[in-house]
Amino acid sequence: MALAIIRQRLPIQLIPTRVKGHKDKLMSLEGLTDLELYNVDVDHRAKCMLAEIMDKPHIEHHHLESTWKVFHQDVPIVSKLDKGLYESIGYSKMKHYYIRKGYIKEDVIDLIDWDSQYKAIKGLGLERRRWVTKFVTNTFGNGKMMKIWGLRESDECPHCGRADEDNRHILTYPSDRAFQRWEKSMGDLNTYMKGKNSKHRVVTLILEALSAWRDSRPLQQKLYERSELSRAAVEEQTRIGWDNFVLGRWSKLWGKLFRSMYEKATTKQLTPTLMIRQMYYICFNMWDKRNKVLHDKKCIHHLHGKKYLDCRVQLQLDMGDVDLFPTDKHLVKTSADKLLMKSLEY
Repeated sequence: MALAIIRQRLPIQLIPTRVKGHKDKLMSLEGLTDLELYNVDVDHRAKCMLAEIMDKPHIEHHHLESTWKVFHQDVPIVSKLDKGLYESIGYSKMKHYYIRKGYIKEDVIDLIDWDSQYKAIKGLGLERRRWVTKFVTNTFGNGKMMKIWGLRESDECPHCGRADEDNRHILTYPSDRAFQRWEKSMGDLNTYMKGKNSKHRVVTLILEALSAWRDSRPLQQKLYERSELSRAAVEEQTRIGWDNFVLGRWSKLWGKLFRSMYEKATTKQLTPTLMIRQMYYICFNMWDKRNKVLHDKKCIHHLHGKKYLDCRVQLQLDMGDVDLFPTDKHLVKTSADKLLMKSLEY
């Protein structure tokens, strides 16, 4: 996509040309075109470089002695080298990013259970991990970003038409279909937590906290005031922000609260890692529901999709049949007036 946009903005037209390799083995250099000579030259340089590398003496790699240590900012990284390096370098950059973007305040960022979020994301599939990374930083295909990237004329929500659609709005938009999807997700979460032998008061607290966040209303104090751990977790999460709670940035005190529900550690108990992963499933389900509405035929017209599509069609007509498949090249032979009168289905 990026290369296609750059090519469209160039003041010249680029015409793809196929050049066969190794033509110097079939005929003399005098009979080759300029592009074929370039191809032969690049191939020759690559072979020379490979031969040079192969002729170099083998380098023996010695294992580090056990007394060696790696330091970062005068702090020794003594065990689990890969995790230590990641935390010392990557964690610092991540904190600065969240603070600079205004997602988290500097005075509360170390209260977040980053280990549980890391484990939650790591337990997802590769594609879902990529999606979560984009969603929690609000740099994915919502209305706001699609307009900034120049890929859509409108930044409206496909459900309610509200401008400046972001990740929070995708989870809270006032639509009957969206509300039904949210309620189903809450029912599934309730079943999941009860399946982990969670105490009723903790299940109710989390479900009510999520509902209060979505409805933009305060959480009832009676749900947590009788438990010191519950009260501390809610108060610290309030400092961190409930938006961050939904996006997997939980207070470390939730882990203590969950552990207090069990007399001994078991593999079936509820943990912040498991709950954060469930939150990401809920976020994706809401995003999936939103996309089904977005790609509805009526919605395409509502979001000025037809106008945007017409502009792209006109641009392709101006470019000719460049980059089109052979089965589609006949389209550029149709007049613009006739082509733009076609339906979206066409």
